[in-house]
Amino acid sequence: MLNGHKFVEVSDVVRVFGTPEGEVRALDGVSFDVRQGEFLSIVGPSGCGKSTLAMLIAGLMRPTSGLVAMGGRTVDRPQTDLGIVFQNAVLLAWRSALDNVCFADKPIKGPKDLEGKKVSFTAGDSIHQAFQALLKVNSVDKSKVQEVYFDPRGKMTAVMAGQVDAMGGYYTTQAGQIEEATKKKAAYFRYVDFGVNALSQGLLINTRYLGEKDLNCRMVRASSKAWMEAARNPEEAARILVEMFPKAGAVELNLSQWKDTVQLMYTANTKGRTAGWMAAADWDTLLGLQKTYGNIQTKAPAEYYTNEFFDCK
Repeated sequence: MLNGHKFVEVSDVVRVFGTPEGEVRALDGVSFDVRQGEFLSIVGPSGCGKSTLAMLIAGLMRPTSGLVAMGGRTVDRPQTDLGIVFQNAVLLAWRSALDNVCFADKPIKGPKDLEGKKVSFTAGDSIHQAFQALLKVNSVDKSKVQEVYFDPRGKMTAVMAGQVDAMGGYYTTQAGQIEEATKKKAAYFRYVDFGVNALSQGLLINTRYLGEKDLNCRMVRASSKAWMEAARNPEEAARILVEMFPKAGAVELNLSQWKDTVQLMYTANTKGRTAGWMAAADWDTLLGLQKTYGNIQTKAPAEYYTNEFFDCK
């Protein structure tokens, strides 16, 4: 029985993503309520804002305007008592795995080759923002590149269906997935090879636990050891991964993805260090990109990361 209590409330929500060429309005004036015990499905074509709406409700991003509330409380942070299932698997990479993926028979070898082509993105995500830098750094005429917006899974489907010529994505995972699904050779060029490099994902910790040095040291030590052992024994790592997670796909696919990922474990500034150790110079590069092309007001690098837990006695 529905008790009529509003559990989820979305009121006049607007979500705008900024790009150097203007605004992309992913959501515009969305309002609805979900009662306790009610089951609700939201349907629509790829790129209409379904994933954006889910992320707003989960607290993974903020609305530009309007209200999102759960249980009578405004959603202003990630919801720890709510689950969200993404449409695509997310793997980790220490450095930039950003790239543009296409089929090998497309004449796309670098940024300039994108002029006159259609490229799929998820509007406003990190790949889309870095793409703006890629075009500017390489003197590409943006007016000659047609950007087509989809949700994260939809942009890969658009490449496979021939709706677009290329997509902004991660070559360490998505190139192999496209090849496995279509049995056609995929190709890519890396942003880092054309002047745009950025740190990707690492270990995140809630600031309330920063004082628990022993716990954090053990977590960092175990994570770094696992990465370095997997790098030394990639075949064994891929085999064990598939044993533990059968839905991850074939061993050969995971091995190929892992070998690509291993190349990104270190930057020129971190070679010789323990896996995961970060350099201030790399953060300067990342924050510079975010400030210039993402319209984000950044702080000093030390506000975002620490290497404290690598120095454990």
